[in-house]
Amino acid sequence: MSCCICMERNGSSVCPRCPCKICSKCWRTYVSSRVVANCPLCRCIEIEIDDGPETRSKTQPNRKAKLVRELSRAINSTSGLPYSEHKMQIVRGIFQTLHSLRKSDIDLLQDHAHFREAVRLKLLEMHNVDGWMGAATFYILLFGQHLE
Repeated sequence: MSCCICMERNGSSVCPRCPCKICSKCWRTYVSSRVVANCPLCRCIEIEIDDGPETRSKTQPNRKAKLVRELSRAINSTSGLPYSEHKMQIVRGIFQTLHSLRKSDIDLLQDHAHFREAVRLKLLEMHNVDGWMGAATFYILLFGQHLE
């Protein structure tokens, strides 16, 4: 059966109640900005629109926002703490997370120059002022070069 909209191509059934069939081109145009659509022929059934599989590109903004919230929470939890093993464990976790996401679709160091510079300066400070030797290792892992 041909498409009930353009009457040219073979279509797929979209409505369980009526015999209408719609080609993929017409269906994309018909549902372009809708979450729920009525059948174009009988108009009586709400058809849930499937926008395809959930891919990394579709979930990337949510995953990035979640990452930023988690990192912010971790950073805020260390702001008032004195230098201790507990604080260093949290700090190592932050830098390990940033390292594990290098070259991924949610690489914050690659996508945000200001954040990258803030991380770089913090590692320099932790190495030069606090004397944390692990900062040199994370600097190499995150930036691919030795401390300046």
